[in-house]
Amino acid sequence: MLAENKFSKYLLYAIGEIMLVVIGILIALQINNWNSNRKNNEFEQSILADIELELSSNIERLKKVIDRHEQSHSATEAFIKIFEDSRELAEVTDGTVNELLMSMDYNETYDPTSGILESIISSGQINYLKNKELKYLLASIDDLTEDANESTKAIEAQRPFLLYPSFSKSWIVEDEKIVGYSRKRILHDPQFRMATYALYYNFRLQGLKEEKELLETLNNIKSIIEQEKKQ
Repeated sequence: MLAENKFSKYLLYAIGEIMLVVIGILIALQINNWNSNRKNNEFEQSILADIELELSSNIERLKKVIDRHEQSHSATEAFIKIFEDSRELAEVTDGTVNELLMSMDYNETYDPTSGILESIISSGQINYLKNKELKYLLASIDDLTEDANESTKAIEAQRPFLLYPSFSKSWIVEDEKIVGYSRKRILHDPQFRMATYALYYNFRLQGLKEEKELLETLNNIKSIIEQEKKQ
């Protein structure tokens, strides 16, 4: 009986030792996991801060492009109004035509800085981001940017052929000699009117739509990042 009691004590002691070891291992694993999660969270916060910094700069850049293109579209609408009103067509001055023409011909490509985001994506660091929607939106920026620039690039490619040749109509020629110059003469040129409608009304309107969609996406990304940084 004494032997059995001693064996029972040793067995309980051994089980207790094993349980302590197991508990110690579990605590160590928990601490390791906690440290690992803490480091990952800190790294994620660092990535979010870097992306937000680059994103904020690009948002301001895109806003300026949209503002210039809205001025361009407003000038285009003013030209169309003049085309359709014979009185305005007769009374408009060269100075007004020049001012509208300069505004209409604003054509700026949105060129964002993307070094930080490209590095994060190519290095796989984007996988540290826990928000799946954020990862999807970040990966879609390049395609949305390309779409937003399509109309601008189309105008850039076509205006030397559709718009600029009409400028020669400003010269007043008599007996094969240049006797004067009037910018408003281009308003009567069918090619100038076609370029105004095709490039600076239709293409510009489509471009503005896509630029504003891109801006909405960038602002949405920034909003998500701000929420993630608070967690």
